[in-house]
Amino acid sequence: AVTPTHLHFSQEARFYTALPLFSMLTLYFLYQGVHRNGKKWWIGFTMATLANLYIHLMAFLVLAVEVLYAYLLLIHNLVAARRAGVAMRLSATYVLPLLVSLGLISACYVPIVPYIVIGIQGPRGLGNPSDIQGLHLSVKYFLSLFGDFGAGPGIPLSLYMGACLYGLAGAIVRRHWRQALLILLWIVVPFAIVFLLRPKHWFASKYVIFMLPIYLITVS
Repeated sequence: AVTPTHLHFSQEARFYTALPLFSMLTLYFLYQGVHRNGKKWWIGFTMATLANLYIHLMAFLVLAVEVLYAYLLLIHNLVAARRAGVAMRLSATYVLPLLVSLGLISACYVPIVPYIVIGIQGPRGLGNPSDIQGLHLSVKYFLSLFGDFGAGPGIPLSLYMGACLYGLAGAIVRRHWRQALLILLWIVVPFAIVFLLRPKHWFASKYVIFMLPIYLITVS
């Protein structure tokens, strides 16, 4: 109700408020899929991810985080099973349904790949002015980002960031490591990917609006 970013884009007839919705849907279906491994969860994950990817080019960052999360979770489960002396075959895990989902998503995503390339390599892909380019990561950038994700700059930002760090620390202390890992990946990985890609277009904070729900959940 008080988040400047969400309030602004909820009143603009564009697609930025759809990104948090479908990002949360993909995450919900993925989380259920890796823990329950039911066919319906993977169908939901595939459909929600495709909808998200076609809503905005930057939704591929969400998928990258989710795939990395599923991979790290799988490695942990395999290592834990080995230490316990239990044989765990990949066929008994969620690897196959995940790969099938990713295959379907990739096949349906092929037509939009050229626009992703244009968006990364030049200003045309995202319709930005050619004289504003690049990603400038700085303390000021992140303070502005999380200020807009919370209740604004200054004291509200301090309260929100303090609560976010407290929530993350609480997850770690309580050994809710899956949640802590997800929070860290969701916030850190997108910027790491964009930094490595070194886009030539201007990278606005609205392109990572999908972080908003996870951030606010951690704060709460």
